[in-house]
Amino acid sequence: MLARWSLLLVVVPCAACRDPAPQRAATVTPAPAPTPTASIDATPMRRAIALPDFMAEGLAWDAPRERLLLGGIVAQSIAAVARDGSVTRFAATPQGWSVFGVGIDATRGWVWAACSAVPQGRALPATVGAAGLFAFSLDDGALVHARTTASDDDDPHLFGDLAIAPDGRVFTTDSIGGGLYAASAGEAALRELAPPRSFRSAQGLVVLDGDALLVADYSRGLVRVALGSADTDATLQPMPTPADADLRGIDGMARRGRDVVAVLNGAEMPQVLQLRLTEGHDAVESVQILLEPSPDDGEPTLVTIVGNEAWVTQTDRWNRVFGPDARPRADVTIAAPVVVRARLQ
Repeated sequence: MLARWSLLLVVVPCAACRDPAPQRAATVTPAPAPTPTASIDATPMRRAIALPDFMAEGLAWDAPRERLLLGGIVAQSIAAVARDGSVTRFAATPQGWSVFGVGIDATRGWVWAACSAVPQGRALPATVGAAGLFAFSLDDGALVHARTTASDDDDPHLFGDLAIAPDGRVFTTDSIGGGLYAASAGEAALRELAPPRSFRSAQGLVVLDGDALLVADYSRGLVRVALGSADTDATLQPMPTPADADLRGIDGMARRGRDVVAVLNGAEMPQVLQLRLTEGHDAVESVQILLEPSPDDGEPTLVTIVGNEAWVTQTDRWNRVFGPDARPRADVTIAAPVVVRARLQ
């Protein structure tokens, strides 16, 4: 399986972000976003997190405890960052899988993590290519639920991001397999909402309402997924966007009301966009550039919304950290992740 995964890394650059990453389709170079309709935040708040050898990807704000949770690809764990910047290890994946997207279910007191068995982790997993959704207690980091791909599934998967509905359903994209999956506390297994190869390179996603999702297909643009009864018979349609907006190249997304914050990377100048949806959440009404993160801080990846701010993770570059075998390079010190914050327009 490892040899097969390594081949995939050569032909399908990755999504968790950066330069070559396992979820990215490299066939299309994202075009710049349209000119903003409001001024860019030229002085965003920035903080480097003291997490060496971590390679952060997902982030989520635990409001009651006033801490930021970060998922680690190389570290294969979740870290908690307090207001004062102090860092503690919060939870580790039981299989030693890498942590990509994370999201908080405050109602139930859990943090869900999209985890994948990839060779980029510090410890090589026993079975490369599996993936799953894990829920951990926000109180003590104990594992509460695990919903993983089947043990007899030989196809490689990479769950790179997730979104949580108010009723507790969790949705995740498979950036390599091209499918869409769901899980919940009341179900013993993952459910397939869209079959493999439905997406070319599925990245971030948000819940639009009770029966629809918005998914970023990296080299194609945004896709609206209408969910049928019991989340079955999903219908995929391109999301209507303004004629001058090219929304290819989106990695992470987060939503607040009619606004969706989208991280565009892979292009020469990465951008964080603020998309305004129509009242029915069935089209993108306008696009503006919220932030242009400094390339010196690495590749921007995933995003969460805290109050009236967008918080974006910037992490070390994929092709600098990992070698041709997809393993962490022994002679490279992984740069500390940076979280940059910009006020929504």
